[in-house]
Amino acid sequence: GLKGPFRLLSLMGAIFRTARWADVVTLHGSTTGLFINAPISVMAAKLFGKGSVIRNFGGRDYGEFPAWRRGLVHRSVKAADLYLVEPKRLLEAGKSRGIEHIRVFPNSRPMRPLPDESQSDTRTCRKFVYLGHIRRDKGIDLMIEAGERFGEEVSVDVYGPMRFDMNESDFAGLKRVRYGGVLDPADVAAALFKYDALLLPTFYPGEGHPGVILEAYAAGIPVIASRWMGIPEVVPDGMGVLIEPRDAGALYEAMRELTENDTFYAQLRDAVRNGRVFFSQEQRTEEFVAYCRKIAGGETL
Repeated sequence: GLKGPFRLLSLMGAIFRTARWADVVTLHGSTTGLFINAPISVMAAKLFGKGSVIRNFGGRDYGEFPAWRRGLVHRSVKAADLYLVEPKRLLEAGKSRGIEHIRVFPNSRPMRPLPDESQSDTRTCRKFVYLGHIRRDKGIDLMIEAGERFGEEVSVDVYGPMRFDMNESDFAGLKRVRYGGVLDPADVAAALFKYDALLLPTFYPGEGHPGVILEAYAAGIPVIASRWMGIPEVVPDGMGVLIEPRDAGALYEAMRELTENDTFYAQLRDAVRNGRVFFSQEQRTEEFVAYCRKIAGGETL
């Protein structure tokens, strides 16, 4: 709205005031906002003779945008010293446009210590959870259809803001699937510890490496997610179950396997505990700082 231009001017002022003291100017943002933020970031870096990094969240390719918008982003990422993307398909798209200084940079989260689970083989899977925007292309209807087929021993709790094409009336009269409102970001970690598995049967066109999957790993729980966009890159073998998009039957069968096969569920949990370090924020931070040091030192990436 009307506040937008003033916020943009304030942002530009902050970037140009601080860029002169930096060794490297870095931008972290979604594809949607790159056409505004990337030119500003690169311009500030060039003005003061600094290195520049653009890190793109999510799975949207800027090639999908109109030509004028696409051109702004492309010129900016070409001018930067390093362009970081999440899913591998964006790496290939960037290289096809002549961007050589492009790297895959997986999403990450802090991996908090997990409680001792010496008796983990006795834990069963009964409580499923979804966290994210409440919209049909996130697979909410599929979760409702699959979840309502279970008996009273299974529950599916759905949290997130209502967006676009759904409202609370879509959950009225359901027995197994419950809408729990919006969680404060500070409460997400504690909430996930109360559940046994995460559901993400999405077919949203902008999926990259969904942060909520990594939040689930941080809580030590596996996921059931769709084989869609960049998701298979963050659900390696053993840490979850991948299903075909838009398939409520496949979602139900995957949920049933976790609830009825305790050995399989225990194997998934063990794999999450052992493999989640790859997605740790600490590991990604070290990698990012190493990139910045090379750029500040004049190395070509």
